[in-house]
Amino acid sequence: MASRNPAQFDAHKELMLHLVTRGFRVQTPLRNLKGEYASLETFGSSQHMVRLLSYLEGDLLKTISLTNDIAYKLGQTVARLADSLTSFSHEFYTMYRSIWMLSELHRLSSFLFVLTEPSRVHTVESVLAKFQTQVMDRINSFQHGVIHGDINEQNILLSLDS
Repeated sequence: MASRNPAQFDAHKELMLHLVTRGFRVQTPLRNLKGEYASLETFGSSQHMVRLLSYLEGDLLKTISLTNDIAYKLGQTVARLADSLTSFSHEFYTMYRSIWMLSELHRLSSFLFVLTEPSRVHTVESVLAKFQTQVMDRINSFQHGVIHGDINEQNILLSLDS
């Protein structure tokens, strides 16, 4: 759980600050009364990291009628984000593993039981096999870095000035 991992909290903070310095309108961590970006607090019998983030005004992309202009600008922003992330690194991300990472795609085969149609199982197995031979077998020749990985209509705020 992220709220119990100080290293992950620090990585998130550094990433947000990195993006702000590159002109992105993202939530930013705010210092608490002790001058810290986060603190370890006890709730009942467990401890969790707590932080305060700035508020961003805007509407979720899912509530907006998508126009060609919005889609184009969104594509430009995502490309700029990807480019900005190439200059970011944090020790936490070198050790972190999640099922959502490309390097962990092999773990998806353990979830194929949820597919009821044999043709879909075959399609997914085929894609996983191609990914293994065309990407994972050459993974060390590719540039490594942090990617957003979850850009979707519920993670994007739009406003008139953005």
